[in-house]
Amino acid sequence: MSNDFFTYEHVDSGITIFGINAGNEDTIIIPSHVDGYPVKEVRIHHMHDNETLRHLILSEGIETLTFGYSYPSYGNLTDITLPATLLNLNTYNDSFSALDGIALLPGPNGTRYEHIDGVLFDNLTKTLLHYPAIKTENTYTLPNGTLKIAENAFQNQNLTSIVLNEELREIEPYAFYNLDHLKKINLPASLESIGFAPFQAGCAIDISISGNRFAVYDHCLYDMANCVL
Repeated sequence: MSNDFFTYEHVDSGITIFGINAGNEDTIIIPSHVDGYPVKEVRIHHMHDNETLRHLILSEGIETLTFGYSYPSYGNLTDITLPATLLNLNTYNDSFSALDGIALLPGPNGTRYEHIDGVLFDNLTKTLLHYPAIKTENTYTLPNGTLKIAENAFQNQNLTSIVLNEELREIEPYAFYNLDHLKKINLPASLESIGFAPFQAGCAIDISISGNRFAVYDHCLYDMANCVL
């Protein structure tokens, strides 16, 4: 089924929108209800005639936003405003690279997922999800309050230095693995867990460490609490 701006289907007593037809519109608002049923999910797989579309706004009540892989870019779309009700942000192959160049903005009631200075965060779990390849800065400082860095979070060839915040608790596997030019990073005393292979093998990185949990010996990083590499 379809209306003037999108195609949709009924799924589990709700509506899934799976195609957006922008026409000549600059801004499209996805409503909270269609045909009297709540809109549960918006899938951005197919964006037809979308050259003029700049702004996409999701209404309160929508729970899932899914980015597909059919299109490597989404025309001239610059930003998506997300509702506070959004619970899931899904991307093909668990990669957030499809979002590079598209700003995720909080609605009036806030939102779980948000770009802060171009970096994607999960505000509920205080997790840095994705540092995009398109950013041009050489140094990045994590904002205060960040508790975790997600797996494969950093995808950038420009960064040479990262300053981690003092509240950080967890670094997931391969978090910095795609940083070919990373030269300097600190590990705060608050850090409790570092996943497998956080850095790319063979990179010469100056790792400064606060506290006694982790240590560097002969260019190898050790977890002293568990006596593991």
